[in-house]
Amino acid sequence: MRLPDAEMSPTVIARTSRLTVSPLRPDDLEDFVAMVLRREIYTVIGGSPADEDDARRRVERWIAGSSDPDRRWINHVVRRADTGDLVGHCQGTLVAVGSDGETDCTLGYSVHPDHQGQGFAREMMRAFVGLIVETDDPRRFLAHIAPGHTVSERVATGLGLSPTGSLDRAGEQVWASPTAP
Repeated sequence: MRLPDAEMSPTVIARTSRLTVSPLRPDDLEDFVAMVLRREIYTVIGGSPADEDDARRRVERWIAGSSDPDRRWINHVVRRADTGDLVGHCQGTLVAVGSDGETDCTLGYSVHPDHQGQGFAREMMRAFVGLIVETDDPRRFLAHIAPGHTVSERVATGLGLSPTGSLDRAGEQVWASPTAP
């Protein structure tokens, strides 16, 4: 089943008192690549930074979107409302789960090292999930959280997700909402 394309108007935006959450666009490329090249990001998400060309190609793929008609990527940037500084990235992957049009949405995020520890992760993910509920109304939300990532566990709990007891292939705990919040 092919998922419909999302409305990608620049007016599709979520705001909190401190943040704006908007679709990742070519204008965000330089700031976003600079963030994903920061080694500190990988102490939380694992792996290591790619070289600049690889990082640029990865971000360009995220901007272009998934080529799989049964999978849609939703990539948003998060900026401080007062300064416009890049705070982080929210990602949702919508996957068709049946012939009736229902989808599940797997969530992910990263916070710029300069903005970690300020409560932005929970704030931006609540806004992002609110956007997805409004535009796509998935059946449920999922997250894959590595052992010991207590910040991500708190963010997931704040979104109404709980551990399922299942591990993915990478050994990460799968968290799920009973239904979309």
